[in-house]
Amino acid sequence: DFGHRLRSGRVLSVGGFCINRKRRPAGAEHVADEACPMLSVIEEKLKKRYDLLSSGDSSVFTKAPLLLMLIDGSDAMISIQNDRDALGAFRNICGRYRNLNVCMLLLIENTAVTYSSPDILKTVKETRHILYFDNLINLKIFDLPLNQLRTYKKPREHGDGYYIKGNEIVKLKVPI
Repeated sequence: DFGHRLRSGRVLSVGGFCINRKRRPAGAEHVADEACPMLSVIEEKLKKRYDLLSSGDSSVFTKAPLLLMLIDGSDAMISIQNDRDALGAFRNICGRYRNLNVCMLLLIENTAVTYSSPDILKTVKETRHILYFDNLINLKIFDLPLNQLRTYKKPREHGDGYYIKGNEIVKLKVPI
């Protein structure tokens, strides 16, 4: 199922917890309604790490485990968008705390980000940090320079993908 969605042009935004009603891992009980409280929990853990780092304890980077949150679905994004505290937590995680061993994964549709789009999608557009599994010419979230589009104009093959960070593009081969 996940491989099919990657082949069908979905975008994986790179930024555990799983927020998805349909495809939860065994034992996971998280749903879209719990997205906001989970963001608060992650933000609190990162605040503690940040305070330790500020006090001079650089072992935070070696001792702290990776905090991973996967948001798959518009229900969770809408829930976060409508909760002011959760949106603030999301912005802090993706901004101030982003270098503290945390990863936010968002599975989003490949659509243009407009003025009325949720702030989460605007953050994806601003950071320009995604995994993309379709031909680059079809990318709608943000624009790429024409010279890079020409470089990767060859149609992708089964299992091809692109890691895009800023204006840097790396072609990937993903076993699907």
